[in-house]
Amino acid sequence: MTCLFRKKIIIFLYCVDLICMGIPSPLAWDKYLDTYYKRSEIKKINFKDKSLGWHKFSFLLEKNNGTSISIPGFDNTYMQCMFKGFSIRKSCFDCCFKSESKIADITIADCWGCENYISELDDNKGLSMVICHSNKSDELIGILKEMGIVERFEYSNVLKYNSNYNNSTTTKKGRNIFYKLLYIYPVLAFGVMGKNPQNSFLRKVCSKIRSAIGD
Repeated sequence: MTCLFRKKIIIFLYCVDLICMGIPSPLAWDKYLDTYYKRSEIKKINFKDKSLGWHKFSFLLEKNNGTSISIPGFDNTYMQCMFKGFSIRKSCFDCCFKSESKIADITIADCWGCENYISELDDNKGLSMVICHSNKSDELIGILKEMGIVERFEYSNVLKYNSNYNNSTTTKKGRNIFYKLLYIYPVLAFGVMGKNPQNSFLRKVCSKIRSAIGD
Protein backbone atom coordinates (compact mmCIF):
# COMPACT_ATOMS: atom_id res chain seq x y z
CA MET A 1 0.00 0.00 0.00
CA THR A 2 1.38 3.39 -1.03
CA CYS A 3 0.45 6.58 0.78
CA LEU A 4 1.06 9.99 -0.69
CA PHE A 5 1.48 13.00 1.55
CA ARG A 6 1.27 16.41 0.04
CA LYS A 7 3.28 18.98 1.95
CA LYS A 8 1.99 22.49 2.09
CA ILE A 9 4.79 24.95 1.44
CA ILE A 10 4.23 28.59 2.20
CA ILE A 11 6.59 31.07 0.62
CA PHE A 12 6.82 34.62 1.91
CA LEU A 13 8.22 37.31 -0.34
CA TYR A 14 9.69 40.31 1.44
CA CYS A 15 10.50 43.46 -0.47
CA VAL A 16 13.57 45.16 1.03
CA ASP A 17 15.18 48.53 0.35
CA LEU A 18 17.97 50.38 2.10
CA ILE A 19 19.05 53.83 3.15
CA CYS A 20 21.60 55.01 0.62
CA MET A 21 23.51 58.29 0.32
CA GLY A 22 24.34 57.57 -3.32
CA ILE A 23 26.63 55.40 -5.44
CA PRO A 24 29.89 56.46 -7.11
CA SER A 25 29.93 56.03 -10.88
CA PRO A 26 31.61 52.94 -12.40
CA LEU A 27 34.00 55.36 -14.11
CA ALA A 28 35.27 56.66 -10.77
CA TRP A 29 35.83 53.12 -9.50
CA ASP A 30 37.63 52.03 -12.68
CA LYS A 31 39.89 55.09 -12.61
CA TYR A 32 40.71 54.54 -8.95
CA LEU A 33 41.68 50.90 -9.45
CA ASP A 34 43.73 51.57 -12.58
CA THR A 35 45.51 54.50 -10.92
CA TYR A 36 46.61 52.83 -7.70
CA TYR A 37 46.52 49.05 -8.21
CA LYS A 38 47.02 46.21 -10.68
CA ARG A 39 43.70 44.43 -11.11
CA SER A 40 45.33 41.08 -11.78
CA GLU A 41 46.86 41.17 -8.28
CA ILE A 42 43.58 41.83 -6.45
CA LYS A 43 41.85 38.95 -4.70
CA LYS A 44 39.22 40.75 -2.62
CA ILE A 45 38.20 44.23 -1.50
CA ASN A 46 36.25 45.16 1.62
CA PHE A 47 35.13 48.78 1.69
CA LYS A 48 34.27 48.72 5.40
CA ASP A 49 36.51 46.21 7.13
CA LYS A 50 35.87 46.14 10.88
CA SER A 51 39.17 44.65 12.09
CA LEU A 52 39.84 47.91 13.95
CA GLY A 53 36.18 48.31 14.91
CA TRP A 54 33.21 49.93 13.22
CA HIS A 55 34.06 53.47 14.32
CA LYS A 56 37.45 53.16 12.58
CA PHE A 57 36.43 51.01 9.63
CA SER A 58 39.04 50.45 6.94
CA PHE A 59 39.32 50.03 3.18
CA LEU A 60 40.92 46.59 2.94
CA LEU A 61 42.44 45.21 -0.26
CA GLU A 62 43.71 41.63 -0.25
CA LYS A 63 46.13 40.47 -2.94
CA ASN A 64 46.58 37.07 -4.53
CA ASN A 65 50.06 36.73 -3.00
CA GLY A 66 48.65 36.84 0.52
CA THR A 67 49.56 40.45 1.34
CA SER A 68 46.98 43.14 2.06
CA ILE A 69 46.61 46.90 2.16
CA SER A 70 44.49 48.48 4.88
CA ILE A 71 43.64 52.19 4.82
CA PRO A 72 41.43 53.91 7.44
CA GLY A 73 38.10 54.51 5.74
CA PHE A 74 38.07 58.27 6.18
CA ASP A 75 41.65 58.53 4.90
CA ASN A 76 40.98 56.54 1.73
CA THR A 77 40.74 58.94 -1.21
CA TYR A 78 38.10 56.91 -3.07
CA MET A 79 35.85 56.78 0.00
CA GLN A 80 36.36 60.49 0.71
CA CYS A 81 35.32 61.44 -2.83
CA MET A 82 32.15 59.47 -2.23
CA PHE A 83 31.50 60.98 1.21
CA LYS A 84 31.98 64.47 -0.22
CA GLY A 85 29.58 63.69 -3.06
CA PHE A 86 32.11 64.33 -5.84
CA SER A 87 31.96 60.85 -7.39
CA ILE A 88 28.24 60.21 -6.87
CA ARG A 89 26.16 59.45 -9.99
CA LYS A 90 23.83 62.18 -11.25
CA SER A 91 20.74 59.99 -10.80
CA CYS A 92 21.41 59.83 -7.05
CA PHE A 93 20.80 63.57 -6.69
CA ASP A 94 17.15 63.00 -7.61
CA CYS A 95 16.40 59.50 -6.37
CA CYS A 96 12.79 58.42 -7.02
CA PHE A 97 12.85 56.11 -3.97
CA LYS A 98 13.45 58.87 -1.42
CA SER A 99 10.22 59.13 0.52
CA GLU A 100 8.78 58.28 3.92
CA SER A 101 6.05 56.33 2.10
CA LYS A 102 7.94 53.16 1.27
CA ILE A 103 6.73 50.41 -1.05
CA ALA A 104 9.10 47.93 0.62
CA ASP A 105 8.18 45.77 3.60
CA ILE A 106 11.51 46.48 5.27
CA THR A 107 14.18 49.18 5.10
CA ILE A 108 17.65 48.24 6.33
CA ALA A 109 20.61 50.49 7.13
CA ASP A 110 23.60 51.10 9.32
CA CYS A 111 22.35 52.39 12.66
CA TRP A 112 23.98 55.80 12.53
CA GLY A 113 23.68 57.81 15.73
CA CYS A 114 23.02 54.69 17.82
CA GLU A 115 25.51 55.86 20.44
CA ASN A 116 23.10 58.70 21.24
CA TYR A 117 19.98 56.65 21.97
CA ILE A 118 20.92 52.97 22.44
CA SER A 119 24.52 53.31 23.56
CA GLU A 120 24.35 50.04 25.51
CA LEU A 121 24.25 48.15 22.19
CA ASP A 122 27.08 50.10 20.58
CA ASP A 123 29.89 47.52 20.83
CA ASN A 124 31.95 49.03 17.97
CA LYS A 125 31.26 45.95 15.84
CA GLY A 126 28.52 47.54 13.79
CA LEU A 127 24.81 47.78 14.46
CA SER A 128 22.07 47.27 11.89
CA MET A 129 18.77 49.10 11.75
CA VAL A 130 15.54 47.56 10.45
CA ILE A 131 12.46 49.68 9.76
CA CYS A 132 9.18 47.81 9.31
CA HIS A 133 6.51 49.03 6.90
CA SER A 134 4.06 46.09 6.89
CA ASN A 135 2.42 43.58 9.21
CA LYS A 136 4.39 40.63 7.84
CA SER A 137 7.67 42.47 8.43
CA ASP A 138 6.63 42.91 12.08
CA GLU A 139 6.12 39.17 12.27
CA LEU A 140 9.57 38.60 10.80
CA ILE A 141 11.15 40.78 13.48
CA GLY A 142 9.41 38.63 16.08
CA ILE A 143 11.28 35.63 14.64
CA LEU A 144 14.58 37.50 14.60
CA LYS A 145 14.25 38.22 18.31
CA GLU A 146 14.89 34.55 18.93
CA MET A 147 18.13 34.71 16.95
CA GLY A 148 19.79 37.79 18.41
CA ILE A 149 19.35 41.08 20.20
CA VAL A 150 16.51 43.23 18.89
CA GLU A 151 15.76 46.58 20.48
CA ARG A 152 12.99 48.98 19.52
CA PHE A 153 13.59 52.73 19.33
CA GLU A 154 11.73 55.86 18.32
CA TYR A 155 11.14 56.44 14.62
CA SER A 156 12.25 60.06 15.09
CA ASN A 157 15.83 58.82 15.56
CA VAL A 158 15.77 57.41 12.04
CA LEU A 159 15.05 60.83 10.55
CA LYS A 160 17.45 62.63 12.90
CA TYR A 161 20.56 60.58 12.15
CA ASN A 162 19.78 59.24 8.65
CA SER A 163 18.93 62.21 6.46
CA ASN A 164 19.22 60.06 3.33
CA TYR A 165 16.19 58.06 4.43
CA ASN A 166 13.89 60.43 2.56
CA ASN A 167 16.25 63.02 1.07
CA SER A 168 18.53 62.67 -1.94
CA THR A 169 22.16 63.68 -1.68
CA THR A 170 22.62 67.29 -2.73
CA THR A 171 24.82 68.22 -5.69
CA LYS A 172 28.32 69.30 -4.63
CA LYS A 173 30.11 72.30 -6.16
CA GLY A 174 33.36 70.42 -6.71
CA ARG A 175 31.77 67.55 -8.62
CA ASN A 176 32.32 68.98 -12.12
CA ILE A 177 35.96 69.75 -11.34
CA PHE A 178 36.44 66.25 -9.95
CA TYR A 179 35.18 64.58 -13.14
CA LYS A 180 37.22 66.86 -15.40
CA LEU A 181 40.34 65.91 -13.46
CA LEU A 182 39.28 62.26 -13.44
CA TYR A 183 39.53 62.09 -17.24
CA ILE A 184 42.89 63.82 -17.62
CA TYR A 185 44.71 63.37 -14.30
CA PRO A 186 43.01 60.90 -11.91
CA VAL A 187 45.90 61.01 -9.44
CA LEU A 188 45.12 64.68 -8.86
CA ALA A 189 41.37 64.06 -8.75
CA PHE A 190 41.68 61.54 -5.92
CA GLY A 191 44.84 62.83 -4.29
CA VAL A 192 43.66 66.41 -3.85
CA MET A 193 39.88 66.26 -3.77
CA GLY A 194 39.89 62.99 -1.82
CA LYS A 195 41.90 64.28 1.13
CA ASN A 196 40.42 63.80 4.58
CA PRO A 197 39.47 67.34 5.74
CA GLN A 198 40.17 66.27 9.30
CA ASN A 199 43.83 65.85 8.37
CA SER A 200 44.32 69.32 6.93
CA PHE A 201 47.33 71.36 8.04
CA LEU A 202 45.15 74.07 9.60
CA ARG A 203 43.20 71.54 11.65
CA LYS A 204 46.41 69.95 12.89
CA VAL A 205 47.78 73.34 13.96
CA CYS A 206 44.54 74.26 15.75
CA SER A 207 44.52 70.87 17.48
CA LYS A 208 48.06 71.39 18.78
CA ILE A 209 47.17 74.89 19.99
CA ARG A 210 44.11 73.58 21.87
CA SER A 211 46.24 70.86 23.45
CA ALA A 212 48.88 73.40 24.49
CA ILE A 213 46.40 75.70 26.22
CA GLY A 214 44.50 72.79 27.72
CA ASP A 215 41.20 73.43 25.95
